Amino acid sequence: AVLRFPAVLGLVEAYFIMMMAQAMMFSMWALYTEYRYDWTPRLVGFSLMMAGVMSGLFQALLVKRIVPRLGETRSVLVGFTVAALAYIGYGLATQGWMIFAIIVVACLGGLSGPALQSYISKHVPPNEQGAVQGVLGGLQSLASIPGALIATWSFGWAIAPSSPIHLPGLPLFEGAGFLIIAMLLTWRSFRKDAAAAAVKV
Repeated sequence: AVLRFPAVLGLVEAYFIMMMAQAMMFSMWALYTEYRYDWTPRLVGFSLMMAGVMSGLFQALLVKRIVPRLGETRSVLVGFTVAALAYIGYGLATQGWMIFAIIVVACLGGLSGPALQSYISKHVPPNEQGAVQGVLGGLQSLASIPGALIATWSFGWAIAPSSPIHLPGLPLFEGAGFLIIAMLLTWRSFRKDAAAAAVKV
């Protein structure tokens, strides 16, 4: 279904990479915060609850206002940029309280997912919507496999006594790198789509 729509293919690739970056962060969040900030399970749970509540409020109250103003393409690129910066911030934060401040700002990164899905939906005929949405759902599940493996292996390597560098935030920096790749793929797809539309006109 996706191969029949060249304008969507690059965006689906970007979506997979975005989901993989998210899986990287979620899979080592407890390990990272416990190791670096001595967080208890209760504090780890509270941070995840706060992230969920803030993300839910943002999606419910602000996305529908921001996306129409920025436009879908700009919203996707802004979301990727903010998310990548948030990952870097998590990796550089020297104090645990900084994580909570970053979580508030990181909610803006939630622009990319809904705007990207909306853009994809508009470029797929109604009779193909189910197939494409199924692909996106499958890719989201599939992305958790390499995401978890990369993040946990990188974290273990970065904190090992034998490691040449001590960089607990390495998986978060890697996640930011993947988000930048996703953003570039998205930008390329938007340019190709705009060029194709101009030719048709």
